[in-house]
Amino acid sequence: MQEGLAKISVEEKKIDENEKKLNDNLGYLSKEKIQEYRKKISDGRAKLNLEKEKINNTLEQKKSLEGIKAQLEKGLAELKNASNTLEDKERNLSNQEKEYNEKYSENLNKFNVSYEKLKEAKIKLVKGHKDISKVKMELQNKKNDLDKKKKYLLKPAYVVGTRYDNNAFLTLYNNIKSTKIMCYLFPACFFVIGLFVTVTTMIRFSTEQRVTIGVYKFLGYKNKYIIKKFLIYGLVPTIIGLFLGSLGGTIVLPKIIAPTLVVDFIPIFKNIKIYFVPTYSIVIAIAFILSITIAILAVVIKQLNEKVVDLLTGRENEKGKRILLEKSILWKRLNFSKKILFRNLLKYKGRMFMTILGIGACTALIYLGISLHYSISDITRYQYNKVKKYDAVVYFQYDAPIEKKEEYFKNISKFSKIFKLYTVPVKYSKDGLDYQLSHEYLISNNDEDFFNFKLNQNESVISIKTSKILHKKKGSNITVYDIYNRPNKINVNGVFKNYIYQYIYTKDTTKEPNAVLVKFNNKTKDIEKLLDNEIVYSINTKEDTKEFFEKQIKSLSNVVVLMIILGASLSFIVTYNLGNINIIERKRELSTLKVLGYRKSEMYLYIFREIFILAIISTLFGLYIGRK
Repeated sequence: MQEGLAKISVEEKKIDENEKKLNDNLGYLSKEKIQEYRKKISDGRAKLNLEKEKINNTLEQKKSLEGIKAQLEKGLAELKNASNTLEDKERNLSNQEKEYNEKYSENLNKFNVSYEKLKEAKIKLVKGHKDISKVKMELQNKKNDLDKKKKYLLKPAYVVGTRYDNNAFLTLYNNIKSTKIMCYLFPACFFVIGLFVTVTTMIRFSTEQRVTIGVYKFLGYKNKYIIKKFLIYGLVPTIIGLFLGSLGGTIVLPKIIAPTLVVDFIPIFKNIKIYFVPTYSIVIAIAFILSITIAILAVVIKQLNEKVVDLLTGRENEKGKRILLEKSILWKRLNFSKKILFRNLLKYKGRMFMTILGIGACTALIYLGISLHYSISDITRYQYNKVKKYDAVVYFQYDAPIEKKEEYFKNISKFSKIFKLYTVPVKYSKDGLDYQLSHEYLISNNDEDFFNFKLNQNESVISIKTSKILHKKKGSNITVYDIYNRPNKINVNGVFKNYIYQYIYTKDTTKEPNAVLVKFNNKTKDIEKLLDNEIVYSINTKEDTKEFFEKQIKSLSNVVVLMIILGASLSFIVTYNLGNINIIERKRELSTLKVLGYRKSEMYLYIFREIFILAIISTLFGLYIGRK
């Protein structure tokens, strides 16, 4: 290697000399020769460097091998020393093994005895662990039950409730409040119609007594005595009627109507005491007496101003006037009977308007009564077919475990659709009164199968009656109170139609259900399948609820029917009085027609045709007013 390095050094010197010569002779050589020589010089240098690098690498490997050799020699020396040490240790290990084998048999016997004792102890320990786990589980279950019951334990607080917190009283109150329109409208209508009937009756009576008035005047009686006589005739029956009506309205009618309003209530609400309110009777009496007095004075004074001979002979002073229809082309196309008909209708304008007003008011009253009857008769059908579409609602016991509830849901889901609820009674205050309602949290998501609305999480809706009482609408806030009078603020996201009771619905799927709505899959509604004495507290079916409210509605319907009958009776009396006045005032005209050869049937038609036409017009007018 050293020789190779020396030769490489000699060659490098030769290359340097050749490169120097080349540089000295650059002016005498061509470019091609110069490049050729330089290339040879460069290649020579590269080969020398490569050989030089190989020799250096070999020298490095030599040094590395020499180091390894030294390490191997050192390791052989250490191995020789370790071999000597190992032989010593093997001798010691042989002695220890002999000693170990001697003690092994002795310790093995002791271990077997201890192992048997350990197995017995382990069996006892496992049994003890099982007993401890069982006791822990029992204690945990008892703790969970106590924690759950703790939620329902009444706190040491005083709760002040009003009579409106009583469901029976609240239902009675709502029933009476629902008849408020009848309590004001029907008496007002009857009062007006009663006045009208009384006034027409006195006009008829005074008209019938024309001849008597003529006789009194012929005999020299002064006008004030004649008026006094007719006032006595009119006011005595009126006062007697007011007295009997006050007794009947205070004692008889309430005993007929009141039992229908308190049907199926607890006995304390059925023992209704009736009190006489003299203010109403005094106001009604004054109104009737003044109206009758004015009517009698108007009719009698008008007749007293007539001549005695006209009163005795029944002559009418009113002259026939042409009507507007006579100036039209249609008048010439009408026959004699129709011309008389139109002349009589338009001639007695006061009687025509009285007939239309009287019969129209009675018709409006009857129409209103029938409308109320049929509007409230369908309440339960709409409530339990369109608002709350379920067959039964099951309430759970307050301490029923959630595991049992889930198992119950799984079982009844095989034959029905279910909707989980958490329901709690709440109340709100308005104008000093507390109104009860049910706050129901919707836990399931199939809202459209059971209700007439769809809610998202944490949204709330209120019934339309609640909205009207509180004057709240979508976007408003209401505050309700629980049994401890703790407030709960609710954002109203909508108002839904509801016909029975009042509700707040809130979507909250995090609540634990305490009730479930059930809709059977088939028409066979076997309620017994819903029974579970372990967790079910009560079951309310749609039929039972409907039956209760239908009884309430039927009781209100009986009141409406009574009002319809009274309205029809008043209509009959009004028609009779006005028809009778019509005949009395036209005796001479009817006698003339009879002399002219009118048959009996034609005479009836002559009179009743006008009544029929006025009755039809009055009925149409009454239907329009009643609808409005």
